[in-house]
Amino acid sequence: MLWLFGREVQKSHGAVSHLTAKLSLVARDPESMMASLHGTRDGAAIEIEETLHQLRIAVELVGWPPSVTVTPTADDTEITGDRVFDRRFLIDGPPAHWRAVLTREIRAALGEVFVAEASRIETGRWHAVYEDDVADGPRIHRDIERALALARLVTLDDTATPHERVLAVARAEPDAAVRAGHYHWLVDDGYPAAAVALVAADDPDATIRAWVRDQVAPPDGAFR
Repeated sequence: MLWLFGREVQKSHGAVSHLTAKLSLVARDPESMMASLHGTRDGAAIEIEETLHQLRIAVELVGWPPSVTVTPTADDTEITGDRVFDRRFLIDGPPAHWRAVLTREIRAALGEVFVAEASRIETGRWHAVYEDDVADGPRIHRDIERALALARLVTLDDTATPHERVLAVARAEPDAAVRAGHYHWLVDDGYPAAAVALVAADDPDATIRAWVRDQVAPPDGAFR
């Protein structure tokens, strides 16, 4: 048993050494038996904490709304309208924030980032936990790079209002169910139906076009 414990600790130390070299991390206390490392990559803070049985990783997602939390789930509750995504993830936070950030590209990138054990996005950071017996330096490094790549996809327009950001995301969204969710939420949240209709009136999805006609029915017959 002691031999097995020693092998796992040795594996964890090997992963720490690999990550230190690849990411130019610095030890907070070089004399400590358990590593506590920090550094930056692409302007993002990276932290690694070694405990008795785990490596805990935190990577800052520059631009990610701190109020938006993402965790894996086995629940089948529809949130975004993307059925594949909704079967895998639970989203929490103000709808104006997560709707503006969860583009098709970011939903796909989240699928890559959440291959790590016990992953979650919380307070604007990607967190993951690796048990000592599976702590593999190259693999953890790849996961960290995926998290950094995810952050680079976040491009929120600081000059736009929250509603305008969601409308822009809806306009570029290829999934009709996700588009419909954005449009419905905008109107329900008080954004002018006419402004939504200007974008959604020519939507390729017939159900969305019919919904637009119910929302806006001007005398001249527009949107009919």
